[in-house]
Amino acid sequence: MNIKNKFLSQNIVLIAGGSGGHVHPAISVYEQFKDAGANVSFFTDSRAEEFLNEIDTKTVYRINSSTPFRRSLISKLFFPFLVILGVIQSLVILSKISPKIVIAFGGYTAFPSCIAARLLGLPIIIHEQNIVMGRANRVIANLASVIALSFEETHKVSHKYKKKIIHTGLPMRKSILRYRTKNFNYAHNNKEFNILVIGGSQSAGIFTSIIPKSLSQLPIDIRENITVTQNAHKHDIETLTNEYSNLNIKSNISMFFKNIGYHIKSSDLVITRAGANSLFEVSYIGRPSILVPLPKSLDADQYYNATYFKDKGSCFVIDEGELTSDILSRKLFELYINRDDLHKLAYTAYDFSSKFHEKNFIEILQEVLE
Repeated sequence: MNIKNKFLSQNIVLIAGGSGGHVHPAISVYEQFKDAGANVSFFTDSRAEEFLNEIDTKTVYRINSSTPFRRSLISKLFFPFLVILGVIQSLVILSKISPKIVIAFGGYTAFPSCIAARLLGLPIIIHEQNIVMGRANRVIANLASVIALSFEETHKVSHKYKKKIIHTGLPMRKSILRYRTKNFNYAHNNKEFNILVIGGSQSAGIFTSIIPKSLSQLPIDIRENITVTQNAHKHDIETLTNEYSNLNIKSNISMFFKNIGYHIKSSDLVITRAGANSLFEVSYIGRPSILVPLPKSLDADQYYNATYFKDKGSCFVIDEGELTSDILSRKLFELYINRDDLHKLAYTAYDFSSKFHEKNFIEILQEVLE
């Protein structure tokens, strides 16, 4: 039975907390199920508004929930009440939809929705994006029929779940898939140098301050050949644009780049945090990168993500505590002068990522469910 026949007219529910790290792979799987003829509903929270332009908003349900991991005493006190409210909401909606399967991609929205799904006897699949399983997924892992992992060596997954673990890689959106070329070629202009700076769904304040300073230390004849495409907070856009202009550097600054795949493809180098989505997308398209892991990420997941990709030879890693304008400027100068290192990283990233995407998510899922 092919994928289309398997899921044609079936109801599917996808659950993702409102950060881009959870929502983007859920959107990828949404696209795959829609192509297979399924009816897909989306459970999330109010934070997801900016990420949901790619899907039919009529299918989106915003579920009440919270997290017990915040330091605020008020948040901890209200957590059980919000989860109970979210469970009731989810029970009502799931009873009406009667989905074939429920798939959760992490985030605290998954708490009440997966509890409700379990109460209704629905099969639950969870997907973990990072190399360290997130806290929400660790809590609901016992409810899951299948645990799908982006990394084969994922940490903090209990050995008792070994029999229900599958390796899927990280699902890619169509807006990324279209920019992976079959015959890979990293032959860019040896004079122009396009730098893409992405700080994750909330951007990165340290990039706003460090990168202009680093570029200001480069010779003017190099700066004139540089173009910076950078995501930044709304209140930093004008300041950054002016700084780059004063340095004779062309720039494109925005809070959010809708077609991020195009910008990755157009870049000679990507400077980014180390969220799983960014790492897999940059590698999939085949671009060299400098990673600056978020030092305060839960369970140090960005540090371990970055270390994994670095060990594969697909990127450079600079810890935030060691990131100075002098260090970054020297590295950028070296890479501008010697493109061989960039070529090597690009080809390594491209080859390395291919093993994660031999099949798409629901092809693997179909094999497991049969």
